[in-house]
Amino acid sequence: MTSVLTFRGSSESIPDDAIYWTLTCDGEDVVSGDGGSRTYRVAVAPGASCSVKMDSVVSTGWLGATWSGLGLVGITLPSGYSGSHKFTPGG
Repeated sequence: MTSVLTFRGSSESIPDDAIYWTLTCDGEDVVSGDGGSRTYRVAVAPGASCSVKMDSVVSTGWLGATWSGLGLVGITLPSGYSGSHKFTPGG
């Protein structure tokens, strides 16, 4: 499954490197990024076991930044320094 991932940065005035994320599927890092708004193209096998690990250097989470792709829309870290979202693409 080929998909376009979109990361939309926060509208808050914070540096790009204050928030970051990594997409892992079946134990392998697929792609990672920081807080800057970007688009990525990735290929992931349908049925793979995936997770998006989200990190922030501030305790307020991603401050409205969102991660979308592989069937997910608007994943965010609402508060805290880290979190993850597990999912199965195409599932």
